[in-house]
Amino acid sequence: MNTLQQIKSGLLSSEEDIKKLSQMESAKFLVISDSHGAPFLMQELIERFSKSCDGIIFCGDGIGDLFHCIQLSEENKSFAKKLPPVIAYVQGNNDTCSISLETGGESKRFTVPPELVFNACGKEIFVTHGHLYSVYYNLELLENETISRKARIVLYGHTHVPFEQQRNVYIMNPGSIRLPRSQSSAGFAILEVTKRWTSTIFYKIAYGANGMETTPYFPAPVFM
Repeated sequence: MNTLQQIKSGLLSSEEDIKKLSQMESAKFLVISDSHGAPFLMQELIERFSKSCDGIIFCGDGIGDLFHCIQLSEENKSFAKKLPPVIAYVQGNNDTCSISLETGGESKRFTVPPELVFNACGKEIFVTHGHLYSVYYNLELLENETISRKARIVLYGHTHVPFEQQRNVYIMNPGSIRLPRSQSSAGFAILEVTKRWTSTIFYKIAYGANGMETTPYFPAPVFM
């Protein structure tokens, strides 16, 4: 369950929970990006996957969708229990720099940081939307910025194309849950971080007779 308090780093969490996360042997994160006006889809993904995760990471463009879910947690105790203790989010090129939440009968303003860094299992994770680093063309600027921040993992969005690469740092894009591009599937990712390694399971979203279906898959390689 999340405290819904924004700490100095920009995370929705408590300092105690952040410290616990940094000391864990392994941690899992639901990673979503580029929802672009799909609040109920994001809500369903959180209901299905976040309870088994230690955090949610949103890589931008759809901050209102995420805060729809956070607002729901204020009104629905059952849903609130599904929010993990750490929620990280950043501002996309289509997002505002702050957003309001009705809590305790009052309107509270939350900052939407352009970027942030936090620690999980002893590894620094850099989260950014990606538009500031020309990610449509190559990942050199993004990789160099990650190294300069002493991070070992970088998560980004913006391209709407799922991607994973291990070079000098671990780079991952979960794709878009609503508007996939370049013949990719709408989808998201579960990131697992341990003290020894980092890996991702990508999921594609489809709709069948029983509603939304999520299937693990390997995204097509992206050449840069």
